[in-house]
Amino acid sequence: MGHIRKTQTHDKVRIALAQLLAEKAYDEITVAELAQRAGINRKTFYNNYTGIHMALEELTQQIADDFGGPLSDIDFMDLLNNPEIVFIKLGRLFQEKLLLYENLLRIPQNTLVYAKMHGALKEKLFEVFSENMNEAKFELAIDYHLTGIVIAYKSWVDKGMKEDIDELSRFLSVLVIHGIRGLFENES
Repeated sequence: MGHIRKTQTHDKVRIALAQLLAEKAYDEITVAELAQRAGINRKTFYNNYTGIHMALEELTQQIADDFGGPLSDIDFMDLLNNPEIVFIKLGRLFQEKLLLYENLLRIPQNTLVYAKMHGALKEKLFEVFSENMNEAKFELAIDYHLTGIVIAYKSWVDKGMKEDIDELSRFLSVLVIHGIRGLFENES
């Protein structure tokens, strides 16, 4: 029972932190405000965290783990041959944790928090796939694609999430692997 309650508390804190980060800068967030948004008291917060920095580290790690899971069981060549599988898995993950990721996508891209999340995802991608490419080129490719994918999902959220997530995922998979030329070839 205690483990379930602790997990629920951590989930509430991560969602509340994502909501607050979408509204204001990290250094403007107080423990009292975070606890209130999470629906817990300050004592409960401090029973689980030493400060907001720890909650942010946990949130960043969750993002890396969430996205790393679907990636780690896919072979690099399988990814190149059928990238849709990864994007569909990521889209479904996004749907499962919609409240969290919807708010994370609202965080301004020019913030330290965004950089930490980008770095965690990049590290996970490197861990899973880097052995297949030149390291410098792979890092450039990750930065390029990861930024584009995040902006595409952010645009989807900003426009009210009207398009089906599986359709968006298929679109992004073609775009990432085959580029714009692939989209035109797919349409014909």
